[in-house]
Amino acid sequence: MSLAQPWQLDMFDKSLKKKMKVALIKRHLGELEGTRCVMITCGDNNGAMNYHLRSGGGEWTWADFEENSIPQMVTQTCGRRATPS
Repeated sequence: MSLAQPWQLDMFDKSLKKKMKVALIKRHLGELEGTRCVMITCGDNNGAMNYHLRSGGGEWTWADFEENSIPQMVTQTCGRRATPS
């Protein structure tokens, strides 16, 4: 495990399936500069996918239906989250 990056990114880097999934999503989404984007998950995201998808540009926010996942993702991504109304 690298001390230079969070453990979530180290784990992501070891998963061919996750890397392929993110690459496919990025190809499907296309150019995101100037676009507002949202990622919605349900407890199965530790922030690594958010990190890599956000690197493609756009203004990202996210929501997770599992409240216990949120603090870890805030620390990981420094991202905004959508809050239920």
